[in-house]
Amino acid sequence: MKKAALLLFIVFASAKLQAQTLDCSKFKEGIFTMEYEGTPITIKRFGNTQGEYLGKAKVPTMTFEIKWLDDCTYTLAHDAKTHKKFPKIPDNAMITVKITKIVGETYYYTSTSNFSEQVLTSKITKTDLY
Repeated sequence: MKKAALLLFIVFASAKLQAQTLDCSKFKEGIFTMEYEGTPITIKRFGNTQGEYLGKAKVPTMTFEIKWLDDCTYTLAHDAKTHKKFPKIPDNAMITVKITKIVGETYYYTSTSNFSEQVLTSKITKTDLY
């Protein structure tokens, strides 16, 4: 009985330790792809700017200021050009993205915002190709 309890403790402790040591640093900059409601999106993230290109667009459809809160959590705030294109987005809109899992060059995330109760979960793959 004591051996089983010790084994369970080791398994849970090691799973918790792995979750705490998620290294998201390679996702802070680069070129990424994802899909939203069947539409392919290319993301270009450099410095504190993120541009999102829907479909085969050559100029960003939306541009955001990105701010990293910690190694695996960042916020996105749209710029004035994006607000002009999408005036229904609230002025103070803020999207918070939490990277929850990494598999190779792909990260899985949960996304929330200050203007909707909706919680999105999806994945983004780093490609550095466009």
